[in-house]
Amino acid sequence: MCRVSFFQSCGNGLPDWETLFSYYEKNKTGVKAIIADEYEITFLTKGTLKRLLSLKYQLVEGRDFEDRGEVLGTITLSKESFHSFTSILAKNWTFVVLEENTYNVIFDIKLSVID
Repeated sequence: MCRVSFFQSCGNGLPDWETLFSYYEKNKTGVKAIIADEYEITFLTKGTLKRLLSLKYQLVEGRDFEDRGEVLGTITLSKESFHSFTSILAKNWTFVVLEENTYNVIFDIKLSVID
Protein backbone atom coordinates (compact mmCIF):
# COMPACT_ATOMS: atom_id res chain seq x y z
CA MET A 1 0.00 0.00 0.00
CA CYS A 2 1.28 3.50 -0.86
CA ARG A 3 2.09 5.97 1.85
CA VAL A 4 0.08 9.13 1.38
CA SER A 5 2.67 11.16 3.30
CA PHE A 6 5.17 10.69 0.45
CA PHE A 7 2.80 12.42 -1.97
CA GLN A 8 1.92 15.39 0.24
CA SER A 9 4.92 17.36 -1.05
CA CYS A 10 3.92 16.60 -4.65
CA GLY A 11 0.38 17.98 -4.41
CA ASN A 12 1.01 21.25 -6.23
CA GLY A 13 -2.52 22.53 -5.76
CA LEU A 14 -4.39 19.23 -5.73
CA PRO A 15 -7.01 19.26 -3.01
CA ASP A 16 -6.20 16.14 -1.02
CA TRP A 17 -4.08 13.03 -1.66
CA GLU A 18 -6.10 11.10 0.90
CA THR A 19 -9.17 11.65 -1.30
CA LEU A 20 -7.33 10.40 -4.38
CA PHE A 21 -6.15 7.22 -2.68
CA SER A 22 -9.56 6.62 -1.17
CA TYR A 23 -11.13 7.04 -4.62
CA TYR A 24 -8.57 4.64 -6.11
CA GLU A 25 -9.36 1.96 -3.53
CA LYS A 26 -13.05 2.13 -4.52
CA ASN A 27 -12.53 2.59 -8.30
CA LYS A 28 -9.34 0.76 -9.30
CA THR A 29 -10.51 -0.10 -12.81
CA GLY A 30 -11.52 3.48 -13.60
CA VAL A 31 -8.32 4.99 -12.23
CA LYS A 32 -6.21 2.48 -14.17
CA ALA A 33 -8.11 3.44 -17.34
CA ILE A 34 -7.35 7.13 -16.71
CA ILE A 35 -3.65 6.38 -16.27
CA ALA A 36 -3.63 4.23 -19.42
CA ASP A 37 -5.32 7.04 -21.43
CA GLU A 38 -8.42 4.90 -21.95
CA TYR A 39 -10.84 7.10 -20.04
CA GLU A 40 -13.19 9.47 -21.84
CA ILE A 41 -13.79 12.73 -20.03
CA THR A 42 -17.37 13.87 -20.64
CA PHE A 43 -17.10 17.53 -19.58
CA LEU A 44 -14.27 19.90 -18.63
CA THR A 45 -14.35 23.46 -17.39
CA LYS A 46 -11.73 25.77 -18.85
CA GLY A 47 -9.89 25.82 -15.53
CA THR A 48 -9.77 22.03 -15.42
CA LEU A 49 -8.60 21.92 -19.04
CA LYS A 50 -5.75 24.30 -18.17
CA ARG A 51 -4.81 22.07 -15.24
CA LEU A 52 -4.88 19.00 -17.51
CA LEU A 53 -2.55 20.74 -19.98
CA SER A 54 -0.24 21.61 -17.10
CA LEU A 55 -0.20 18.23 -15.37
CA LYS A 56 -0.15 15.95 -18.42
CA TYR A 57 1.97 18.01 -20.83
CA GLN A 58 3.75 20.55 -18.56
CA LEU A 59 2.25 23.44 -20.58
CA VAL A 60 2.09 26.86 -18.94
CA GLU A 61 -0.48 29.53 -19.75
CA GLY A 62 1.16 32.61 -21.22
CA ARG A 63 4.23 30.65 -22.28
CA ASP A 64 2.86 27.58 -24.09
CA PHE A 65 -0.69 28.69 -24.85
CA GLU A 66 -2.99 31.70 -24.66
CA ASP A 67 -6.38 31.98 -22.99
CA ARG A 68 -8.56 33.85 -25.50
CA GLY A 69 -11.91 33.40 -23.79
CA GLU A 70 -13.65 30.50 -25.48
CA VAL A 71 -10.36 29.37 -27.04
CA LEU A 72 -7.10 28.11 -25.57
CA GLY A 73 -4.77 28.84 -28.41
CA THR A 74 -1.58 28.24 -30.23
CA ILE A 75 -0.69 25.00 -28.44
CA THR A 76 2.13 22.83 -29.77
CA LEU A 77 2.38 19.13 -29.01
CA SER A 78 4.23 16.26 -30.61
CA LYS A 79 2.04 14.29 -33.01
CA GLU A 80 1.99 11.38 -30.60
CA SER A 81 0.90 13.55 -27.66
CA PHE A 82 -1.67 15.36 -29.81
CA HIS A 83 -3.30 12.10 -30.91
CA SER A 84 -3.35 10.85 -27.32
CA PHE A 85 -4.90 14.13 -26.19
CA THR A 86 -7.60 14.05 -28.87
CA SER A 87 -8.74 10.68 -27.58
CA ILE A 88 -9.28 11.89 -24.00
CA LEU A 89 -10.50 15.47 -24.36
CA ALA A 90 -14.08 16.09 -23.27
CA LYS A 91 -16.70 16.55 -25.98
CA ASN A 92 -17.41 20.14 -24.91
CA TRP A 93 -14.08 21.14 -26.52
CA THR A 94 -12.95 20.75 -30.14
CA PHE A 95 -9.58 20.93 -31.83
CA VAL A 96 -8.74 23.37 -34.61
CA VAL A 97 -5.46 22.33 -36.25
CA LEU A 98 -3.53 25.41 -37.35
CA GLU A 99 -0.39 23.72 -38.62
CA GLU A 100 1.04 20.23 -38.77
CA ASN A 101 4.52 19.03 -39.70
CA THR A 102 6.44 15.78 -39.46
CA TYR A 103 6.90 16.03 -35.69
CA ASN A 104 4.40 18.49 -34.19
CA VAL A 105 0.84 19.75 -34.33
CA ILE A 106 -0.02 23.39 -33.57
CA PHE A 107 -3.67 23.81 -32.64
CA ASP A 108 -6.35 25.70 -30.76
CA ILE A 109 -8.87 24.15 -28.38
CA LYS A 110 -12.28 25.76 -28.82
CA LEU A 111 -15.31 25.53 -26.54
CA SER A 112 -18.13 23.64 -28.27
CA VAL A 113 -21.85 23.73 -27.80
CA ILE A 114 -23.23 20.32 -26.94
CA ASP A 115 -26.80 19.46 -27.94
